[in-house]
Amino acid sequence: MKKIKIATEKLWSRNKYDIMAKGYENYSCIKKMFKNADNSDDYYAIYEKLVLMRKLPYTKKAIVNTLEHTWGYFKKKASKEEKQLFFQLLEDLKESPLTSFISMPSQVEKVMTLIVLLAEKYEETYLLNSNFLFPQLLWNEVQLKKEVYLITASFYKSI
Repeated sequence: MKKIKIATEKLWSRNKYDIMAKGYENYSCIKKMFKNADNSDDYYAIYEKLVLMRKLPYTKKAIVNTLEHTWGYFKKKASKEEKQLFFQLLEDLKESPLTSFISMPSQVEKVMTLIVLLAEKYEETYLLNSNFLFPQLLWNEVQLKKEVYLITASFYKSI
């Protein structure tokens, strides 16, 4: 049971900002599910909900909110120039006609690129492991101690 709980928490950690970028209500739903989880079936339900939510489109409102959340990691560290650039890029995104989308348009990618550069510069490990900023990461790969697992439905049934 402990292994399932930790694996699901790490899975959430990797996917939290991606889910938030699809709607804060999705993020809140998973957060509530974690709060109430106390057995392996509950953690499997969280996994299933993540699988479903990953298929949802992004919304501009949710992306802006998520980018503002990630900015929080840097607001006290960033230079004046970095801060100005972030808020200018964010304003450009807010002014765009976008509403929802499946893949990231250039206005979003510009802000995300800056966040990635800042995460690397300021060594923000949590963000560096986020598949929101690094979609090339496997969304369901987690490391438990020294072993790497691909979390699938069978993971929950095999433990």
